[in-house]
Order: sequence, then structure tokens, then C-alpha cells
Amino acid sequence: MNETIIEILSYPRALMHQYIELEDCAHAGHYAAKEKECQRCDYEFECQWLFGNDECVALEQKSSEAVACSFESAIAYVEGMSILNGHDTHRCTCDNCTWTRDALLFIGELKCRQMR
Repeated sequence: MNETIIEILSYPRALMHQYIELEDCAHAGHYAAKEKECQRCDYEFECQWLFGNDECVALEQKSSEAVACSFESAIAYVEGMSILNGHDTHRCTCDNCTWTRDALLFIGELKCRQMR
């Protein structure tokens, strides 16, 4: 199951990479929790999420709960970007809104299976 979630996470990962401006980053996008620049950066969430969920990180070795938390954070991020851009996430057919609906359906099905 984690493998499917990891594959689904490629969309928000690409979106975050596209959004952050690395040319001004002293750490080249590598989140450093103890660095004041990272703590005050406009892209703190994106860098922190990418640092823990990048394709180079062994997500397969994370617990199901940790992967689910990353997945839910990614859904909130993509949905938030859509809402900020004035999209109706229930009706819009753009990539962000479509991904959000599909991801919410997937996580809903996953939670139903876990309850059985």
C-alpha cells in the first residue's frame, strides 16, 4: 500500500519543487530545522515536506502512519493551492483539483479498509 501512496505523492512533490525558489536558498532546498533562515523562509513547509518525502528518501521504510501523515499533508497543500487560486475543488478539472479529489477518494477507501 505504501508503494501506491509513494507513487501518488509524486504529483505534490513535483508541484512543491516547481513552487519553491531555490536560487535564493543558502541550503539549496535541503531543509535544516535548526537554521534560522529555514525557520523564517516562505517555503519552510515545502522544504520540510520535501526533505522528509523526496524520492531519494526511503519512504518504503517509513511506518504506514508516517506515510499516511505525509499523504494527508500533501492533500491539504495541493487543495490549499487550488483554493488560493480561486478554484472550486469539487468541480474544477485542472490537475490540482483532479489530483485532490482522486487523493481524497483514495484515502477514504484506505480508511474504510482499515476499519474492517
